Amino acid sequence: MREIAGYGAPDETWTRFDRYEIKDGYIRPAPGATLTRYYPWRAHLAARTEPGKTAVEAPYRSLLALLQDLRLRPVANARSSELMPESEASVLHWCSTYGLLGLLLHQTQMVVLAPRFGEDPYPLLVAAAGASPRHRLQPTSIRYSRTIRGWKQTYTTAPNSQLVSSRHVKPTPGDLLDPEEISEDWKRRGWDQSWALVKVPPSSEWAREPLNLTWARYFPNISVDDRDAFEYPPPLSDEFWRMYAEPVDEFLQNAAELKRTLGALHELRPGDSTKRTSPADDAIATTRAVEMLDLLLDPVRPCLHFGEDGAPELQWASGSLLATFSAMALQDLTSGGRLVVCRNEKCERLFVADTYQARYCSKRCRYAVQQRTYRRNRKLKAMKGRPKTLRPAPQAKPRKRNSERDKPRNGRRERDRKGPRR
Repeated sequence: MREIAGYGAPDETWTRFDRYEIKDGYIRPAPGATLTRYYPWRAHLAARTEPGKTAVEAPYRSLLALLQDLRLRPVANARSSELMPESEASVLHWCSTYGLLGLLLHQTQMVVLAPRFGEDPYPLLVAAAGASPRHRLQPTSIRYSRTIRGWKQTYTTAPNSQLVSSRHVKPTPGDLLDPEEISEDWKRRGWDQSWALVKVPPSSEWAREPLNLTWARYFPNISVDDRDAFEYPPPLSDEFWRMYAEPVDEFLQNAAELKRTLGALHELRPGDSTKRTSPADDAIATTRAVEMLDLLLDPVRPCLHFGEDGAPELQWASGSLLATFSAMALQDLTSGGRLVVCRNEKCERLFVADTYQARYCSKRCRYAVQQRTYRRNRKLKAMKGRPKTLRPAPQAKPRKRNSERDKPRNGRRERDRKGPRR
């Protein structure tokens, strides 16, 4: 048995397409879209060091602002709802700027593909050394695992020439192994079938499940019958991103989970005299918020990177864009930032401010409130200087005759009209 390992694209960078589309409930790259890679932390670090900012203009704030502006409409004969056309356009524009959240990679630790016949990758290394390679078909197990350096691709081959020659039809690369052709060693290791090791929030435990559950759900173009046996491309590769798609509802739910977690931390800020909860309730809420933030930060890890001048640098590698945004928010909170709700009553977005006097999430909101206040004060001043006008006194209305009230009682009024008796 021979095992060869290699690393794919480093996950300190992230991938985005210039165009996306929403089709069959999935956010996916549009046909012919161009793929590019970028470093999400660069924009965040540049925003923190840019002078003249009253609030941290971090990339994760754009996700919180996106949720604030979304509008939903009910679906006929269904209990769910869908995005309005203008909200769909906002989501697609956001994805073309930052990419998808990477929910599948956030939840997955390891993937084992179904065993199949494949060409031994060792001859390729021999050819690179200058020797003449011999390509041979052998049983191959392919595994992807997430490490501190990115996603590791492992190929394990089991040379067995008699097994190949015992078939009536010569196998071709990619043909699946029959159950009786799999060695007992592979069965003990769990390589006899495809599965993934995933952690789906709110659970904090890893679970092994078939690929046709969580993993295959993010590849809608693969037929249901082929989901378990499909040879999925390596994570973070270009082929992977062109096939990958995220359900719209899961995209919005996970983004809202980040917003709820930050909102819970805002409500639990110390020294707030307006809180009406007991210390015991605060402790429970704090524990829940911290546990959820830990799940969001699970794929984040530091890594060593060499800059253009060859100097070593510290970079943060994240298994998903969702984890990257969570780490950005945590960095702001632990470096003197404060969770603040925008004072603009037409916005009220949650953001992290790096100065104590920050009240608005953006210059636009601050200018809008200033203009609104100026117009209101100008109107009050104009009304205060206006001369008062005398209104005519209202005239008394004639009293209606009440027949019951004016009716003589016991003949008293009739006697008074006729005069006293003699």
